[in-house]
Amino acid sequence: MQKNDPYSVETQLKKREIDPHSYSWYETDYSAYQGRVDESSWAGRRVYGRQVTSPWGRDSDGSVVSDIWISGALLNTLSRIPGVTVFHRLRAPGTPKVTLNTKFPIEHAVLHGSTVYLVDPKANYWSRLALHWTRKSSGRYGIGPKAHFSYNHEGLADGARRFATLPGVQQVIPLLAVKGLEEPIPADARWSPQGVGLFAVNEMMEFIGSNIVASLPHWRDNPDLRAAMIDLRERAWFTFN
Repeated sequence: MQKNDPYSVETQLKKREIDPHSYSWYETDYSAYQGRVDESSWAGRRVYGRQVTSPWGRDSDGSVVSDIWISGALLNTLSRIPGVTVFHRLRAPGTPKVTLNTKFPIEHAVLHGSTVYLVDPKANYWSRLALHWTRKSSGRYGIGPKAHFSYNHEGLADGARRFATLPGVQQVIPLLAVKGLEEPIPADARWSPQGVGLFAVNEMMEFIGSNIVASLPHWRDNPDLRAAMIDLRERAWFTFN
């Protein structure tokens, strides 16, 4: 009898009690919109960038790298919606084009039409972490009295400003995904003063997917923006392919 692979997407999703089929957009019929993307300009490819692929990054202990991998795998499911392109490990526009640019990395991005979602999946909740935003003396915002994850927030806020300069961008929505939440996120903590959203992983997936589906009737493809984002792919080694 074959044992379950502890490193598989299915096993890890079950461990985290995440079921993509529960998302309102997952089983929707999109056939009416399939012909509105010129796939000849991008070979129909819907996922770009370097993703964690090694068992070290896909462990069952909930490491940061594992969180990056599982969030990336979930975001890839959005590519079933017509016109969606998912990116992993991008450098922000206007930052140095070098290998392993760890100062300005965007872990995940989702493009649909002229709207860009930026995702950082590396926030972890623990019971003593108060869910409110705090401004540090440096000017950075973070979660709780000690402003945890302020660097993650700064990267998203700065990334949103930089991605807004790309051709034809109408909206950039930066999202900080937090795992391990034991209580709902208060309404006054949902968005930081700089416009970064705070979401549990399942909430984030529903938020992005349902927003995209709602925009389908008036959505228009933006091949120039897609090409600009493809050019932002980071070149790296080790666990990223």
